[in-house]
Amino acid sequence: MKRNLLSFLSPAAALVAGLSCGAQTAPRLAGSNLLLISVDTLRADHTSPYGKEIETPALQRLADEGVLFEQALSPVPMTQPAHTSLFTGHYPARHGVRDNVAYALSDQALTLAECLRQAGYQTAAVVAASVLARRTGLDQGFESYDDEFSAAQLSTGLPVVERGGEEVRDRALAWLDGRDRARPFALFVHFYDPHVPYSAPGDLGQRYADRPYEGEVVHTDRCVGALVERLERDGLLEKTLVVYLSDHGESLGEHGEQAHGLFLYEAVTRVPLVLRLPGPHPLRGLRIATLVSLVDVMPTLLELLELPTPPVEGTSLVPLLTGSELPERSLWAETLYPLFYRWSPSFSIRRGTHKYIHSPRAELYELASDPREEHNLLLAQPELAAGMEAALEAQLGRWAGQRSTAEEAASLESIQALSALGYAAGAAVDPQAAGSLPDAKDRVEVYEELASAMALVRERRWREARKRFESVLEKDPDNPAAHLNLGDLLAQRGEFQGAVQHLQACLAVSPDNRMAQATLGILYFSWGRLDEAQPLFEGILAASPRSPEPMFFLGQLCERRGQLASALEWYEKAHALMPGIPGLEQRLGEVRRKLGGG
Repeated sequence: MKRNLLSFLSPAAALVAGLSCGAQTAPRLAGSNLLLISVDTLRADHTSPYGKEIETPALQRLADEGVLFEQALSPVPMTQPAHTSLFTGHYPARHGVRDNVAYALSDQALTLAECLRQAGYQTAAVVAASVLARRTGLDQGFESYDDEFSAAQLSTGLPVVERGGEEVRDRALAWLDGRDRARPFALFVHFYDPHVPYSAPGDLGQRYADRPYEGEVVHTDRCVGALVERLERDGLLEKTLVVYLSDHGESLGEHGEQAHGLFLYEAVTRVPLVLRLPGPHPLRGLRIATLVSLVDVMPTLLELLELPTPPVEGTSLVPLLTGSELPERSLWAETLYPLFYRWSPSFSIRRGTHKYIHSPRAELYELASDPREEHNLLLAQPELAAGMEAALEAQLGRWAGQRSTAEEAASLESIQALSALGYAAGAAVDPQAAGSLPDAKDRVEVYEELASAMALVRERRWREARKRFESVLEKDPDNPAAHLNLGDLLAQRGEFQGAVQHLQACLAVSPDNRMAQATLGILYFSWGRLDEAQPLFEGILAASPRSPEPMFFLGQLCERRGQLASALEWYEKAHALMPGIPGLEQRLGEVRRKLGGG
């Protein structure tokens, strides 16, 4: 049962209407609408308000008419955990969602959408990627959660889905047109276009052929502009709090990484954050240099809307809007993604302009003079590094002693399954254990070679991809990702024995790798080896009961054996979680027909 939100009423939220802080009075926005826009994988410094010469007029307008935070940080450079922090006000180690696929936020968590819905808001979301589908638990509090992906695909047992900005824009506009006008609305819109692979449509694809990432950024800005223009046309813009942000950035080659997830440098942790307040206010064009985090967004929005604020790790930024300062604090970030490759994760602490990154070869940077983090000061300032390391370890220890809001979900999904990317139970939260694994900095060339092999697979250049995977395994023989993807490639090419060999090699070094289990299970299923497939699907479900794909395959196993009632039960469970699984509707209808149910 959800906790009573009113029991969390904070004094700040209760008094906001009458407070006068510093030079300004806190904005009074009770009853205002909310449009929360998240542009996935957007570097702050690749937008015009943050200094880039690029066509982002929609964001520029929001910044000119609103408040821009110059130093906003993501707590994790991965989509699902970053958005979970956004909606809960907690760091990943506290809410428990540490990576992109296998986690589900517990329904014991209290989200921003739930707070708004309890206050009478009509809540809706339109998301652009399956990594934010409702099975993640992020649909909590949304009356409408649009995650119907028309291009759903099932390959290794998990869907890889993205829909373009135009579709997201149109669905958001359609919801605005059909909303209940008797209530204020809170609409979350998620764009995914700047994510790999980059492929801007139309004229932008040609104009930005040599800068495809920037083409995607410009394309997304046009979609955002359409939403803002619709609000203005309908007379809603001055009744709506518009929030624009990203979940994380993109490395674009810095430190050897092209995409994101491997490191915690500013390229992936610094994000845009802009608030455009409704109505006349004195904050137009305000730029705030104070260090802030995505975990601060939830308490900030609730206080601005004069709503009760539950206990969160984030801090309301409303005092900064009134001319006051926040108490000095440290901000944290993590990436556990390298564990997928059996490399060490990283954790960071940020204090002012100093940043310390814990990894086997630790790093210390002074960002005011070294914004690209090229000069490691670890040896030059050992006392500062030691103090920040101690503070980081103390924080990790505090988190380890708490029960996260996702641990109850993890207990259902099995603590052994930290993610569908194959993390080992418990290792991710212990920085000391990470020291026994290779530093990701020493494997970045292997990482990029593996990424190029996967790109070759997408291009259906099978022979070249296979050679690239084999090259990776020569350099990093225990790399579970290389074994997994090569096994999947061989399975698609009909090389059964080779596929089984590599999938089993993956599971030998990463026994909880759900993707390897699913791929191997599908392979056995396709070859009619049902008795070998069944325990693999059952094992995935034991660890991850909210995962619909193994339910679908267990249903097919039952159907092949003539166990139609059991097959129907599995199909219906899978359909309730993900109706778009290819072939599911057909099998469900066929079994119902055979059972006489129409």
